[in-house]
Amino acid sequence: MVAIRLQDIRKSYGPVEVIKGVSFEAEQGEFVVFVGPSGCGKSTILRMIAGLEKPDSGEIYFGDDRYTDVPPGKREIGMVFQSYALYPHMSVADNMTVSLRLAGVPKTDRRKRAVEVARMLKLDELLDRKPAELSGGQRQRVAIGRAIVRDPKAFLFDEPLSNLDAALRVETRLEISRLHQQINTTMIYVTHDQTEAMTMADRIVLLDAGQVVQQGTPLELYRNPANLFVATFLGSPKMNVLDVAAVSRDGTTAQLTMAGASHVSVTLPSPETADPKSIGVRPEDTRIVPEGEGVLSGTIISAEHLGSEVLVHTETAAGQIIAKMPPDFSAHAGDTVWVGFNVARAHLFDADGLTINNHARQ
Repeated sequence: MVAIRLQDIRKSYGPVEVIKGVSFEAEQGEFVVFVGPSGCGKSTILRMIAGLEKPDSGEIYFGDDRYTDVPPGKREIGMVFQSYALYPHMSVADNMTVSLRLAGVPKTDRRKRAVEVARMLKLDELLDRKPAELSGGQRQRVAIGRAIVRDPKAFLFDEPLSNLDAALRVETRLEISRLHQQINTTMIYVTHDQTEAMTMADRIVLLDAGQVVQQGTPLELYRNPANLFVATFLGSPKMNVLDVAAVSRDGTTAQLTMAGASHVSVTLPSPETADPKSIGVRPEDTRIVPEGEGVLSGTIISAEHLGSEVLVHTETAAGQIIAKMPPDFSAHAGDTVWVGFNVARAHLFDADGLTINNHARQ
């Protein structure tokens, strides 16, 4: 395994700069997930690490060695794509060991390696089958096995679960996490799915418009988002964000008023801190409460019963709000309710969408 470091990487296609000075380091054995909306540049960065694209400027290091100009075939990278790209006429064993055959490895040694990797991926009973005889999850495991047999320095995954149905995505996600624990090799994984990022990563690198917005452990980004984009991108359902209509201040104490709401009292870091322009509260910190305990009233649009919880969607004067309620909560569309917040866990944002540290009280 090897650490991978990017230093001020930039890439343009014609007049459009798609990667704008990205720097980061994946430590040896770390599982790093690049996540962000479509078009943010995450797959382009992955392709530059693999050598399939060349940066216009900046450097790529594997360990202490500069790899910016090293051809992809000499980078010793195992790459798994969204498409399985399996040879339909070859068996599972031959698909997994095709790179070894091209490298001149004897057939008996190829078979031995295929058996070792197949056992790791629970494919040992399928080695002689053709891809057409496999499920989608099994095909994806063959594609992963093809990367493993090369014993690469690092693994790169480019949205490998996109073609799988919901159940298989969960199953394969767990298998990839288990594989990482088993072989302890550096892995860089690209996805637009924040659930994959939150559940798999040692560290998340969140990108937007070709730049790193924030990086850290999943809980660091979830609990301490750097700005409004991070706060609303991570979390399902996403954070409730309400515009602040008025602010009344006394030193570090500020009274925030939202449309149609009673005021909320928060404590700002210093008297010089900018006025909050919006307040964000996650659905798990939002509740339907008795009238005297609520911040604002609204009308229920729908109640989604998910078995373990009920997601209550409520239209208020300040905007639509989602509250997570216990599974036995009873609600009906059209009901008038009051919404309350755990203000101590609210997030405050300034006019530029940057996070203001909050020690709030109601």
